This record gives sequence, structure tokens and C-alpha cells, in this order.
Amino acid sequence: MDYRILGPLEAFDGERAISLGGARQRAVLALLVLHGNETLTSDVIVDELWGEEAPPTAVKVLQNCVSALRKELPPETIRTVAGAYSLTLEPDELDRDRFKRLLAEGRATRRRRLRRGGRATPDGAGALAGSAVVGLRLRGIRERRGCSAR
Repeated sequence: MDYRILGPLEAFDGERAISLGGARQRAVLALLVLHGNETLTSDVIVDELWGEEAPPTAVKVLQNCVSALRKELPPETIRTVAGAYSLTLEPDELDRDRFKRLLAEGRATRRRRLRRGGRATPDGAGALAGSAVVGLRLRGIRERRGCSAR
């Protein structure tokens, strides 16, 4: 599975885009993904979705959302555990986690290069070829972070 939360919520099973349904169903999936491999009680999910304005049918609406998501996701992705829900999330299935891992790897590479007397920025422009960030001026970001502009 490939869950994407950095931007609009999306989910893919291989190349197949998963139909995520309406806003409420998408919100349920977002909560389960953000708390991947954790168990969330119905009360917690209902509170997150509606707060103090939960309708009397909130638990039933939640059950319907989970049922619809189960029809779209691979079997056993969403488990019911003692009246609570848990979404199985494997390493690197969430774009946020991939981003964090790649950021950490990039920082580690940068530190190693600096220790060896290399350039702080590896031939990074080549790595970003075709990306939207190539050629953008980031002076404002550098100034806010106290970095020198190139």
C-alpha cells in the first residue's frame, strides 16, 4: 500500500488508486493512517470527527465508513480489536514516513561529506532534475533559517 497525506489524501494498492469515498470516510482513513498500527477506540474517532456535536448515529456512521474502506483496501488492513480499530501500516507505506527517512538519510550524507571536507550540498541539482524545486529561488527560506544565500 501507498498512503499519501502530504497533500490531498490518496491511497494506492500498487498502481490502483483506492476510492476513498466522501469527506467523512476520508477523515476516518486519515485518522487511522496517522495512527497506523495503533488501536483507536470508536469514542476517540467519533470525538475527532465530530467533537461535542456528534449525532446519536455517530458510531453507526463510523462503522459504515470502516466497512466501505474495508471493501477498497486489501484484506486485514483495518482490524477491529475489542470494539476499536487499527490500520496495519508497514514501513515506508506512508509518504510522511518516507519523507522523514529520506530527510534523515540526506542529513547523514551531508554530515559525512562535511566531515570528509566535501561540499555541503552534493551534486544535488542532478538529483532534483525534473522536480518542481529546481530553479526556484529560496532566499526567504534561507534568510529565515539563518543560512547564507548562494
